[in-house]
Amino acid sequence: MWRKLRVYFIGVGLGCVLAWALFLRNRNTKDYLAWTPNERVMAPMRVDGALQKPDNYLCLLKCHELTSLDIEQLLEKGMVDFSESKPREIPKMYVVKYELENSREIRVELEFETDSLATLTQIAVVNENPKCDC
Repeated sequence: MWRKLRVYFIGVGLGCVLAWALFLRNRNTKDYLAWTPNERVMAPMRVDGALQKPDNYLCLLKCHELTSLDIEQLLEKGMVDFSESKPREIPKMYVVKYELENSREIRVELEFETDSLATLTQIAVVNENPKCDC
């Protein structure tokens, strides 16, 4: 019985090493998740010039005490909230959320005119209601 288990685990170990050598070695791990719905929405916005910002963008950032780095982190690591999004309407509207290091959660609304051009329409911090003149 122990011999069978030992042979089985040796086979599983060799299979794992072979799979790693053939498929996983020297590959970018971000490419493995490129097919997920969240990545299909977020990938076009990460390209330079694909995200258009409103005229009052700097005022909104200042009002919510955010920086452009916070928005960049949102674009890199944010999660699309499909329950609040409207992907079947024209233009498509997606809500993206991201929690900052200081436990504040940013909520951004994006409208897609085309599949490669998004417009930032709203920036908000969850559970905060600042008085802005923007």
